[in-house]
Amino acid sequence: MTSTPPPPKPLEPVAAALAEGAPRRAVKRFRGLCEQGQVPCGSDDLPWLLKHLGKAETGKLIDAFATTRCFYCRGGLERCGDCDGRGYLEDAAACETCIGLGLARCDYCDGSGWVGISFVPDCLQMGVIIDRARHALRDIERITDELSQLPLDPNGPNALKHDAAILLRLNGLLGVLENDVLDAGQLNTHAHQSREHIEKLTQQWVITAVRTQHRMYDLLRRMELDAQATAEQAGDRPGARAIARGRAELYRRLRRTNGFEQTGLDHPYLRAAAAKLPPEIKDALNEI
Repeated sequence: MTSTPPPPKPLEPVAAALAEGAPRRAVKRFRGLCEQGQVPCGSDDLPWLLKHLGKAETGKLIDAFATTRCFYCRGGLERCGDCDGRGYLEDAAACETCIGLGLARCDYCDGSGWVGISFVPDCLQMGVIIDRARHALRDIERITDELSQLPLDPNGPNALKHDAAILLRLNGLLGVLENDVLDAGQLNTHAHQSREHIEKLTQQWVITAVRTQHRMYDLLRRMELDAQATAEQAGDRPGARAIARGRAELYRRLRRTNGFEQTGLDHPYLRAAAAKLPPEIKDALNEI
């Protein structure tokens, strides 16, 4: 039985960090090696890394970069500046930027919660893109399966809060897919990933995004009904009633948009990619 040779000396600290379960330290060390020119990190240098660090450890390093959090937000969200985090404006109208929730998508990471692809060394970028998409697809499938079991009419005092949390999470996952589609399209073709393969992957991501938006329309219907119920239960609190009515009206309008265009749920690059899907795929998606 042959043993895996030890990595070259510059890679030893990276391998040690990965072995110790310290992905953030591995990221810092590998970036340092790349910046200092101690290891090859160009777009065609992944085979070198696979050979010298090993397939398993390279996979761990890719995952470590893929899950490096955005430096400018917490989980893809930040306090909405337009309404100061209240979710409504001075006239009690629901804030469209944060869709009445007080939390807006981070401009830097598009709500994905992950650091931008430019932070990742070139040799790992496509691997990171694919890894992030894989995790996003898995999470979307799990969440949409849960949504399929929910009744159309929400109930309970925390229904709006519950549904809003799901909506924000799905919107963040669409941010992951949008970044991946955009980044994959801008990378040069790698020797280890054909352009045709990348195009097939991105098409799958776009199709999933469109299907996810259909589930988001269903969520908005539930949120509209819950806001209406909140308004009816406001009693002698006219301010609370006006705010709830404003939210219900906003959710009603959002449900009537085409792909949430020019709203806080809009993902323009995904929308543009969806417009380029083959007609037969568009027709199938429209029947969902």
